[in-house]
Amino acid sequence: MAMFFLIRGEFQAMMVAGDSLNLELTLSRVLWFTVFAIFVGFLAGVFPALHFSRLNPIDAMKNNMSSKVFSGVRLRKALIVFQFGLCLFFILSMVIFGKQYRYAMNFDLGFNEENILDVDLYQVNPEIVRNEFSKLPFVQEVSFSSSTMGHGVPATWSSLEGSTDSLETFFMYVDGNFIDNMDLKLLAGKTFDNTSKVENSLIINETMMKRLSFAGPSERLDNSFT
Repeated sequence: MAMFFLIRGEFQAMMVAGDSLNLELTLSRVLWFTVFAIFVGFLAGVFPALHFSRLNPIDAMKNNMSSKVFSGVRLRKALIVFQFGLCLFFILSMVIFGKQYRYAMNFDLGFNEENILDVDLYQVNPEIVRNEFSKLPFVQEVSFSSSTMGHGVPATWSSLEGSTDSLETFFMYVDGNFIDNMDLKLLAGKTFDNTSKVENSLIINETMMKRLSFAGPSERLDNSFT
C-alpha cells in the first residue's frame, strides 16, 4: 500500500488521461490488498511447512536425514529455475516498459503541445470568452474546438458521395484560429474563415487522404462527404 501511494501520482502524470483513472484508496482496494497479502503469505509458508513437518527433528539434528529428504531435489531445482525465469521476465518487462515510456513521452504528435491551456466551456458566448481571454497579456491566441487534441474524439462513418465504401472518421469542430494555434501545417488549401459560416467545409489529414486514394494534397475535393 505504501508503494501504491508513492507511485500513484507519477503513474497518473505520465498518462494522457491519467486524471480519468480513479486510483483513490477505497475500502474495496484495501480488502484486495489484504486478501493478496494473505494469499501470498499462505503460499510462501505452506510448502516449507509441509516439507519440514515430515522430518524427524532428532534425525535432522544428528544430520542423519533419510534418503526421502533428498527426493525433492528435482522439485527444488525446478523452483529455482522458475524463480530465475520469473526474475528475468520482470527485468525484461521493466526494460521494455521503460523504452515504451520514453518513446511515448518523446513521440511527435504533430501539433504544438507546449504552453497550451485547454478550458472546458459549456453554454457560453464564445465571443465574450474570446474577448476576455484576449485581454490577458500572456495569452497570444484564442481558438475553439469541440474536443481536445490528443484525447478521445468522437468518430463516425463517412464516405465520398457516390462511393459504396466507408471508413471510420474521427472528427472535431474547430474555428479559423485553431490550425495556427496548434501549429498544424497545411500541405494544401487554407484554414477556415471566422468571418463566414463554413459548416460544409472540412480539413482532412494525410492518413485520410491516403485512405481515399487521392493523388496528392493539392487534389481538389470536388466530391461531397456523407
